[in-house]
Amino acid sequence: MKLAALALRGCDYGIREQIDFLKAARARAKESDQVSVDLLLAQAAATTKDWALFEEASIRLLAAYPGSDSALWDVIEGCIHTHHWEVGEKAIATRLARIPDDEVAARVASVLADGKGEYAQARSLLRPLIDRNRAGMWDFNQYTWNAILLGKVSDDDLSILQQGINDNNSFNELHTLACLYAEMGKTKEAREILLKAVDSAGMRQPDEAVWYGFARVAEDYGLTDVALSLYRRVGKTKNYDTPTSTYNLARHREQMIQAHTAHGGE
Repeated sequence: MKLAALALRGCDYGIREQIDFLKAARARAKESDQVSVDLLLAQAAATTKDWALFEEASIRLLAAYPGSDSALWDVIEGCIHTHHWEVGEKAIATRLARIPDDEVAARVASVLADGKGEYAQARSLLRPLIDRNRAGMWDFNQYTWNAILLGKVSDDDLSILQQGINDNNSFNELHTLACLYAEMGKTKEAREILLKAVDSAGMRQPDEAVWYGFARVAEDYGLTDVALSLYRRVGKTKNYDTPTSTYNLARHREQMIQAHTAHGGE
């Protein structure tokens, strides 16, 4: 009954106090019930950011359901936070052995490379999906966001994202497009798309991602003090501790400005 009650609570931060109970429940559960408890453990671990436990539970879930896309994604997420790269690579290799040329495997391999900060490698893993017309909006967005992380945005990147964009695009794609424009010095377009992104999300005021975009525009205009003040508004969000986060990108831009200023703007 208690397990059923915990399942109904969902992502409740009060679940932290129940993790020991869940571990004990799994240890004494029948084999047929262990998967259900592992699902609860993974949920509790993700909520409390206990990434070692999350990885452990996700690995067991993937073993139980080797064809599950969500279980594979969870294993990779856990490995990124624990830096157990070899565990993630093994999971991807096992998936590819079962399903050669699998699109999901390519995507999670790209995310794993991002976790290591290997942005060029991440792009190279997604590029075949784009070239073979097998890419979705997530692929276009991630591929071009990595160009921003590399600091090497090209007309090709802009074209790739635009080919997937339509009138019903979400905030993420519009935000990436605005940042691409800002990287290319197209400040007018960047600002207009940022405002469109805000409208698409129904925001009453900018969030951290939008503040980053406006900071990048201010930087293009040479308004370094304004840019710094806006970058400092980019606080920690749910996934701030991943290398590809806007939070980490804002810190990088801050450091670049400060280093440039320290050397007399040369």
